[in-house]
Amino acid sequence: MKNMQITLRDAIKKAIEIEKEVTEFYQEKMVKAEYPGSKKLLEYLVEQKEGHVKFYEEYLQRSEELGGYCSMPLNFMDYQIAENLIDQKITDKSKIQDILIFAAQQEQRIYDYYMKLSKEYADTEIGFVWECFARESLIHKERFEREYDQNILKEM
Repeated sequence: MKNMQITLRDAIKKAIEIEKEVTEFYQEKMVKAEYPGSKKLLEYLVEQKEGHVKFYEEYLQRSEELGGYCSMPLNFMDYQIAENLIDQKITDKSKIQDILIFAAQQEQRIYDYYMKLSKEYADTEIGFVWECFARESLIHKERFEREYDQNILKEM
């Protein structure tokens, strides 16, 4: 097990840092996107990530309430689309389907990272918080894969 010098506030600050980095990435891509639909999807992703930053910043102020949120049941469908496709990159010419796959793969990477940290801090409050953040990433991944399944795969 890792040295327990990391605090709950440190964990939340790390989540904020990750969300801000991803937000900046999507903002840069949104400005350069050539297709209106892609630009709109990237704008939505920026809004979502900004919402996550706000969510984590609020919990930074009242982190004792995080436990109740994290204990909510996790009911979702894992389409496993992101895991079965080649890693997607976003370019100026990326289409909606490319961005959806990239976003799902990004959420999978964030989930994997948080779960790794959760295991390193197993049976601690910090481990629980990392697992909570991981769950949140899975929910987002499912949303992108559901959109891909319902609107892209059905058209093929």
